[in-house]
Amino acid sequence: MRSLIARAALLPLLLAAGCGPIIGQAMKSSTGVQDFQVREGSLADFKAVKRVLVFAPFTKGEKGYFICRGEDEWSIADGLKRAGLFETEYAFERDAEKAAATLAALRTASPAEVQSRLGLAAAPDAILSGSVLARDETVAPTVGVIEELRLRLDLTTLATRRTTSIEVAVKAVHRESISMMIKEIERRARAAK
Repeated sequence: MRSLIARAALLPLLLAAGCGPIIGQAMKSSTGVQDFQVREGSLADFKAVKRVLVFAPFTKGEKGYFICRGEDEWSIADGLKRAGLFETEYAFERDAEKAAATLAALRTASPAEVQSRLGLAAAPDAILSGSVLARDETVAPTVGVIEELRLRLDLTTLATRRTTSIEVAVKAVHRESISMMIKEIERRARAAK
């Protein structure tokens, strides 16, 4: 009798344990680039510049939040450099209250002034800033954390003062979300005319 009760109690646990991997894999199967839009300017600007300053921190939208301030921006700078799209340098304004004013001043400065002001190794052709528009995370059993991330990236070319804004949304395992964005940006920028 006891073994029958133990088996009856164990059966639902075994069934539930088997569902976790299936649910996790189903959640992972819906990952990928969800949206890509050029909101302003031309995507060709992303391949026209050679040296870019990635300015952090990004702003945040109503549904956006930072996991660690500056981490997304650093990952983007590193990813764009590794992809060979252009050389990047990274600048982080520690005082969040001054970030918008600092960015506005840098956008109106000459490349040499930006280099001098931030102590960069070389003068940048453009400044990349942006906004974390939305972020959501869900745990997928046996897979990890699935992140839905939407970013707006603004590339301001210093010589022309022209800004190209793109919006990219991905759904991916957290550690792969930025690299997935970078691959899509690189693919589309190289194809742009």
